[in-house]
Amino acid sequence: MSKNQITFYDSHKPALQDGDYEVTVKQNLLLKNAKIHEGLKKQTLNFTVTGPKFDLDPSLIDSVYPPVGGKGDYMAALPSLVLNRSTLPWERKPKKSMTKDESASWLFLLLVDETEMHMGIEKNSIDIHDQFPISIEKKERERLPSKANYLELDESLLHLFPLLEELNYLSYVRIKKGGEEKAVLLCNRLPQKGKNSTVYLVSLENSYTGSNFTGNNIPNKKDETKKYIPYLYKWQFHTFDDELFSVTEAVSKRIAATLPDFNISVLSSINDTVYTSKENFVEALNTLKIQDPKKKIIPVIQTLAKLPGSTFHELLHHLPGGFKPLNLDKPVEDMSTDNTAKDQLIEDISTKDQSSKDILAKAIKATGTVELPFNKIEKKEKGDLPFYTSAYYRGPFAASVINRINSHFPLITEAPTNTDNPARTSIPVHASQLILKGNSGEEDTSYAAAYELGRLMAINDVDFSTEFYKWKDETAKAKRIEYLKSIGGYKNILHLPLTDTPQANDIPKHVKDKFDSWKQLKGIPFRYLIPDPELLPNESIRFFQVDHNWVNAFVCGAFSIGHTVETDLTEELTDLFQNTLITGFLVNSLVVKAWPDFEVDAYDHVTHGENLETTLKLIRKDNLDASIQLRLHEGVTQQLNFHLHPGKMHSGFLFEEGKFLKAKKDTNIEGLPKGHILAVVNKDNLVVKINDLKTNLGATSISDFAAKMIEGTPTVVFRIR
Repeated sequence: MSKNQITFYDSHKPALQDGDYEVTVKQNLLLKNAKIHEGLKKQTLNFTVTGPKFDLDPSLIDSVYPPVGGKGDYMAALPSLVLNRSTLPWERKPKKSMTKDESASWLFLLLVDETEMHMGIEKNSIDIHDQFPISIEKKERERLPSKANYLELDESLLHLFPLLEELNYLSYVRIKKGGEEKAVLLCNRLPQKGKNSTVYLVSLENSYTGSNFTGNNIPNKKDETKKYIPYLYKWQFHTFDDELFSVTEAVSKRIAATLPDFNISVLSSINDTVYTSKENFVEALNTLKIQDPKKKIIPVIQTLAKLPGSTFHELLHHLPGGFKPLNLDKPVEDMSTDNTAKDQLIEDISTKDQSSKDILAKAIKATGTVELPFNKIEKKEKGDLPFYTSAYYRGPFAASVINRINSHFPLITEAPTNTDNPARTSIPVHASQLILKGNSGEEDTSYAAAYELGRLMAINDVDFSTEFYKWKDETAKAKRIEYLKSIGGYKNILHLPLTDTPQANDIPKHVKDKFDSWKQLKGIPFRYLIPDPELLPNESIRFFQVDHNWVNAFVCGAFSIGHTVETDLTEELTDLFQNTLITGFLVNSLVVKAWPDFEVDAYDHVTHGENLETTLKLIRKDNLDASIQLRLHEGVTQQLNFHLHPGKMHSGFLFEEGKFLKAKKDTNIEGLPKGHILAVVNKDNLVVKINDLKTNLGATSISDFAAKMIEGTPTVVFRIR
């Protein structure tokens, strides 16, 4: 059995079911060649096997799905309840006379949605000795709790109960490696979309005659239109509608164009809020008290505000902005990841040739760089025609086409002048030292801006700047004293006090933690990360590589604050540099609002359905805005798998284009995806026809049916080529 393998079994019947038993012991003694006619006196022992009947110890419940109070895309999931005691569903009988081959559970999950609650009235904490409507033998009452709960069901809900042979397939046992054994109860009904649902764990003990549910618990109150069903547990959840509504900026423009006389500012209080059902959206519109005497305005707004796609997976499958690198233009054919070819192309471009300038602009923008609103007239030589220079900026997120990484940058390496003056690395002391100038007059201010931003943010953080300067000053002075000692002994430091000599210390942890936070780009203003909104359009995903040159320029700026004695702190600075290769992506979509807990598995290779663990470590996950999420991973991302939280193992269907589908190998039915069959579901009440489904699935046993009903979480896969 592999690490994650689970084995399914039809049932786990107890040695003795609940009830009263009598054991009689009698012994006869036979001797060789003699027979003793009178045996020992017969002994009789009476005992009772008892377990839950009207109540349930909470410790017996392992988990439920959908989760208690959950809100999500559950419309294709069959609710389930997992029990820690694997024999519990078979400790009582739903029918008094059952054959050995029947494995039907006396427990059943009854799903009732909010529109049906008036037909199933809860009666809680009812005295079983006085007001309980279900007949209980006197000797049994003594072993039961004094109070219990039941449902008073209208006959119109009786069609929700399965046939006895269907009930067989709604309970099973699963065993994981290591011996973890659980009993699982499965509901026979799907939740209504856009509604609150309540699932009751009800007792069906002795409630079947033949194959049909009759509710044979004899009521004390004779009311032919009601059935009284004990329940032991309940939980509630909400299922999203398959319609989502939101008044986004784009929707507001469409509304203004369609309804020119309508005051669009009336909708400002609900802008960008995601509503998961038509009813909730219309209710929100009604609270705005929109003047709509002819009842034409609200229907138009409702139509225009309906989002394309209906579920998490549909929205991601149909992203209008697509899945692309974080840049404004596609790279031209000449632009490859070959730095030499790219740099040579840029150098060969003549500034007097407009088409060549366009190629240069595309080459720069392909990296995710934007052109700043800056032009400056210059001349190369006297008499030359004037030309315009251009300034560019790119944040720390570089599109995949960039490969301009220099491990020493932004430190400046000076060329040696002679053997006595070897090359040395110096720390930039001003942002202007980090402006990159091209041969054609263009200036890249990205690293200069990062340096200046780091300096300003460090100064603005009073606690950080105070502690950092204290460490920097003491360390610089200590190093300076050590240097003076090395070149002239104590004669060079006689003018310094001999007491309280500063000591070089490691950077304090909380100061280093702040640098680490900045290296993860925490607290960086959004405009510095995404300098142009067109880089990240609505309903899009943009992937990138973190340019550690930008990050290290920021670190240099933060490190530059606080003047002290001249000394070499290069080693301390470089220890703070970002040297890890980090890639990431930004999601700008309503899925961030509607499903805030969605998950992404990042891989450094392309997978093809293998059950592999995520290989890339998650560095950071943050919502930068209500609809924008940032994720950073360590390593090179090649594939991203988007999916909702799988929760506990659960059963259900795949919902596509209004149909409930179930996977079945080697099946090709016209009008359905290959390898799928259409689930047989009652359109009026969403009760699954279990007998038809298990036949269509080709299930050979209860355990086989249980295994085939397990539904994996649908995944949307994006690959970076």
